[in-house]
Order: sequence, then structure tokens, then C-alpha cells
Amino acid sequence: MAADRDLALVARRELEHRATHDELTGLPGRALLFDRVQHAVDATERHQSSIAVLLMDVDHFKAIKDEMGHATGDVVLTEVARRVKSVLRSSDTLARLSGDEFVAVCEDLSTGEEDLDQEIAVIVSRIGSALGRPVYVAGHEVTVSVSVGVALASRDRSARDLIDTADQAMYRAKHEGRGLVVIRNPASAAGRG
Repeated sequence: MAADRDLALVARRELEHRATHDELTGLPGRALLFDRVQHAVDATERHQSSIAVLLMDVDHFKAIKDEMGHATGDVVLTEVARRVKSVLRSSDTLARLSGDEFVAVCEDLSTGEEDLDQEIAVIVSRIGSALGRPVYVAGHEVTVSVSVGVALASRDRSARDLIDTADQAMYRAKHEGRGLVVIRNPASAAGRG
């Protein structure tokens, strides 16, 4: 009887994990991402800190998939997830939003503009370095870069607002040449970057 309960508990946990995590990368999925962003926003007031939401889109991913196949695309996405996660702090969240889009939620950042800019520069530099080495798949060398949109907040923002702002910034980065970073503060109409 206890063994049946244990099996049922394990099955339920596995089902819950599948519902909240991306099957390919094992990262939190869309629903869990929104929850984590909102939790981070709520914590900024208590901790007198800022957060950054980085939306990353793999540059030329469709061409990689079209030229080398879906299996190669899956390997590239898995490797991007592994590399980006490896350079984030353990307190940060990396999630797969959809397709070739990833979101990093970096909490407990400075509230001073100069210090915050420096912290963002360090995070983006680490991500760029991690992705700077080619990915080797089935004898092919695949060069990977990401366009990054960053939304900043220190309080009173919704998860949807931050992710939408990061998404707009990422599209601007892609439009301006790919492999770029655009930073926007949702509190200011003009943004930065």
C-alpha cells in the first residue's frame, strides 16, 4: 500500500514538473516564468533592489533549423540553455518562453543607474562569452548569437509589462543588426539603448 502511494506521489510530481517546465531544455516554461517575474517584482520593494528581465532570441535560428534539421535545432537550443544558465547566478531564473526565445530574470540588482548599468553589462558579457564558442552538432560547427532586450524595474510593474517591454527591446536589437542588446526601463517612455 505504501509503495502504491509512493508511486502515485512520484507520478504526480512528474506530471506537475511537465506542466511547468519545458520538455526539451528542462527550464521553467511560460506559466512558471510569469510567476517568477511577478515574485521578483514583488520582492524589489522589500529588498530595495531592481530586477532585469532579459529576453533573448537566437539569431538566425530558422536558417539553422532549415539548413541542418530540427534535431540540430534542438541541440542548439539545449546548448544555449545550458550555457546561459551556467553563467547566471543561482538566484536568477532562466526560462524558455517559446521556440528560440529565452528569458532570464535577474533579481536583487542595484537601484542606482550607474551600478545597475554595470551589473547588466556584466550579465550580458557573460552570456556573450558563453555563447561565443561554436556549438558542434553532427560534425557541423554552428555559430550562435542572441539578440537581447532588457527591461528594468525597481517596483510596481507587472510580469506582463516587463516581458512585453523586454520583447519590444529585443525586436529593436534584431532590427538594428542582431547580436545586440537594447535596454529599456518601463518607467520611462523613451527607454534606454
